[in-house]
Amino acid sequence: IDGIVNGNIKTNGNLKVGESAKITASVHAHNALISGEINGNVIIEGDLEMTTNAKIFGDIEVKSLSMARGAILNGKCVMKQNNQTTTDEQK
Repeated sequence: IDGIVNGNIKTNGNLKVGESAKITASVHAHNALISGEINGNVIIEGDLEMTTNAKIFGDIEVKSLSMARGAILNGKCVMKQNNQTTTDEQK
């Protein structure tokens, strides 16, 4: 995703957020590579990689997190275990 997105994003696949992206949304994906900005809560079933320019302003739930120096995470982080279900799955 590059550009501006308002709303919710949900995919069973992989999500790539480019450097020019400004997303105001709840995000749910299997794996994600974030280089842009997200304002909203993020649930990643697998691996979340935040590059140097990544900014997330919201809570995240993730199995595996990798943050480059300079990446910004302003919110609560919950690290899931293999047998733990996400908040969405519990509803």
